[in-house]
Amino acid sequence: MEAHGQQIDALESGGLDDPDAIVERLDDLKRVHQVLGPTFYGYADRESFTPIDSTARVLTPSDKTAYEEFRAAILEEEWEQGGLKFSAGNTVGLFVSEELVAIAGYEIWDDVIAHIAVVTHPNHRSEGYGQAVVSRATEHALSAGFLPQYRTLDE
Repeated sequence: MEAHGQQIDALESGGLDDPDAIVERLDDLKRVHQVLGPTFYGYADRESFTPIDSTARVLTPSDKTAYEEFRAAILEEEWEQGGLKFSAGNTVGLFVSEELVAIAGYEIWDDVIAHIAVVTHPNHRSEGYGQAVVSRATEHALSAGFLPQYRTLDE
């Protein structure tokens, strides 16, 4: 353990912005396979939250087929980073021309935090749809009495 402490102490703060450099320096810590970050964490309450006006809505059981088609269009690695299981009443979606283009929802941590996850269809990224579903999921979490948390890589 002392050797690991020395390696950690040897890390210069300037190197913390380069995940590959961190993994390289800690290579003999075989438990480290990947370093993600830097990461942004954001929280909202009723006073600090400004919702985005959109047609995003809570999905219902009748949206399951659209959800499954959406899911099939997302790469597995992307889904693991932001995907959700379909949960009618707790998953928010946004449709464009009857196609589901973004989803968001949340998982409850410690009966307090609503950890929000989001995925946008690859053909519809950078169009504001992810923001719209995150906004609606945040509203939903606040209404249920939870503290919404949004986490994303800075990149």
